[in-house]
Amino acid sequence: LEFKAKALFSMLEALLERSQSFDEYLGSWANTLILLARRGEFFGCPFTAFSSELDAEERTFFETKLRAVESEWLAIQERAFVKHYRQTAAAKRMAEKILIAHTGCVMLYRASRDMKYLKQLKAGFAEIAAEADAACG
Repeated sequence: LEFKAKALFSMLEALLERSQSFDEYLGSWANTLILLARRGEFFGCPFTAFSSELDAEERTFFETKLRAVESEWLAIQERAFVKHYRQTAAAKRMAEKILIAHTGCVMLYRASRDMKYLKQLKAGFAEIAAEADAACG
């Protein structure tokens, strides 16, 4: 979990650092997942997949680490929003929208290996960025 979390957070931070807009950040993220999937290097969210397989006893053992991963993941999305819109009021709500779009699409991709779900993620991210632009732009 720690290895996967470090790799994910490093990738997201690098994308955020290079991005000139919220749309570019989200689009680059989706494009990266599509590229990794085409190379056979992306199989869906490892944290969601892992946690969905845990029984109650195992979940208790891993709960703290999984919650920490989720919290850091959301914090990165909030920072992305604040970086590009200079406001914090809607950051948490946008981070949660990103989480929902991401989790749904990548888990459907994991189950099917159908690229249409990663393309839907890209479209969903574009919609979230457009909503943010309309509200805050």
